[in-house]
This record gives sequence, C-alpha cells and structure tokens, in this order.
Amino acid sequence: MKYILKVLGGIAVVLSLAACGDEDNAAEPVTTTETTVDTLKEGENGYAWTNSILGVGKDDSNLKEITKYAAANNQTELQAMLAEGKAVLVDEGTPITLIERGVLIAKVKLTETGEVGWVPSEVISRDKPE
Repeated sequence: MKYILKVLGGIAVVLSLAACGDEDNAAEPVTTTETTVDTLKEGENGYAWTNSILGVGKDDSNLKEITKYAAANNQTELQAMLAEGKAVLVDEGTPITLIERGVLIAKVKLTETGEVGWVPSEVISRDKPE
C-alpha cells in the first residue's frame, strides 16, 4: 500500500494533465535554446524512467479513471483497478515498447508481460535509468 501511495504521489499531477484532453504525436526531437532532447520514437524499445501506473486497455479510459481516483486519494478504487487488471504498477527500469506517443500520454507494451496500456509520456525513456 505504501508503494502505491509513493507512486501515486509522484504521478498525480502528470495524470491530471493527461486526462485533460487530446494530444498530438511528438516523436521528433524537441529543440530548446540550450539542448536537443532525443525522444523515443513509435515502434522503438525503451524503459520506464520512473515508477508509474499503466492504465491497461486499447484506449486511455483506464488511465483517466486512475487519474480521478488518484486526485481524490481513493485507495480503495485504485486497489480494485489493480485487482481487476485495469491497472498495473510499472517499476523504474521496466522494458517497454512505445506504440503511440502523444504530448502528455503514451501507449506502451510492457516487454516482459505483453500488457498494453497508457502512461504519462514523461515516464518513458530511450535510456535505462541508472
């Protein structure tokens, strides 16, 4: 339970933003005045950069539901989603394949289990965290 609270605390804000609406694909490197960030492109393998929760499913509806429960600190419903297989805890360093990337959310496949679902885009990375 403490692990779930820790994960939720770290991603609640991002999940709230992810549930706000549509996003467009952003697979090209992002250039700022100081650096260029090489983002993971659709179809490539990468890693979960931090602990998160995957909203399992073909669309992002379970991620949106997770967002609502996290914002309300409703542990009972979050536990139910985990038990029903609508959500999966994703550990830092978990291998993933990027299926679809939006500005705020990304559809990924967990390499080890084959589960497909949605996470905040900032969770995924080309490089494995150290």
